[in-house]
Amino acid sequence: MTQAELWQLQLMAAPNTSEAFQGVVTIIFAFLATAYFVGRRLTRAQAILASLFFVYGAASTGFMAIVEFRRAAMFMERLTAEYGVSSISPNAFVVPASALLLALLIVASVAFLFQVRRPRRRHVSSSQPSETR
Repeated sequence: MTQAELWQLQLMAAPNTSEAFQGVVTIIFAFLATAYFVGRRLTRAQAILASLFFVYGAASTGFMAIVEFRRAAMFMERLTAEYGVSSISPNAFVVPASALLLALLIVASVAFLFQVRRPRRRHVSSSQPSETR
């Protein structure tokens, strides 16, 4: 493969990576905003169904982001190895760390929904006077 072809493939994979990560962040933010505003009013079945759809959507989009990220890194590694192109490219630690971070964000988002669903219990200490309404 020529250097121009590798550059073309790398320059196509890089924006795909960015767009996929933006999609994951959008899905996570939308889920968190929805959980915050309507989470208390959802039944258990609705919360589970919403969580399943969220996990599927975020995980599949996150998977594509990681695949594109790895592709972009692979093309840059080939450009460096074959043509001596010097560039900042992610090492072997960055791609798995990104995948782990995305997985943790997805799990934390679902945990947030179920935390918001629980009513807060106010503990009134005996030393403080209670308010009457």
